[in-house]
Amino acid sequence: MMTTSIPFGYLISVLFVAWCTYYAVAPNNFPRIFNSLGSYFVVINELPFFALFWLIGSTSLAFIEGDVYSLVGWMAFGITILAVGALIVIIHRGLQTAPIVSQSMDYSLGEKWRTSLNPLIERQLHKKFNVTALLGPFFRRRYEIERIANISYGNAGVRNQLDVYRHRYHPTDCPTYWT
Repeated sequence: MMTTSIPFGYLISVLFVAWCTYYAVAPNNFPRIFNSLGSYFVVINELPFFALFWLIGSTSLAFIEGDVYSLVGWMAFGITILAVGALIVIIHRGLQTAPIVSQSMDYSLGEKWRTSLNPLIERQLHKKFNVTALLGPFFRRRYEIERIANISYGNAGVRNQLDVYRHRYHPTDCPTYWT
């Protein structure tokens, strides 16, 4: 006979991912509790695949352990389904940005900027998906690369901010050179 327990660990992890996902997909005029912390919660926008795998893994574990077979477990599973749907929206939105970024680079650097790149790098620009992007947070950053965070590029507040990674020594022949 299988005994059921109250899966608070499963519920808490699912609620956290769902909360962060809500901050990333909800329109700006939707109510947000702890709105001042919203920029920290919206980090899920950068790691949707990681969050998706986290939910799949924790849900699989909850089923294996029998934790889903309680009221709290089924509630957590329902929240998981909603969060997975929202994560798919985030992933879809992310995949739509490649043409926009390319168009912006063409506008800023001229349409022939790609011809000055190393052919290996140029080929990577055409990829829509990169497996190493899934594990990106676990890799140590390279020292010669600097990050310029939260550059505003529109009027939608934190939803129109980007981070630029560029060579720390600012060589003039790089596409992200500015003073």
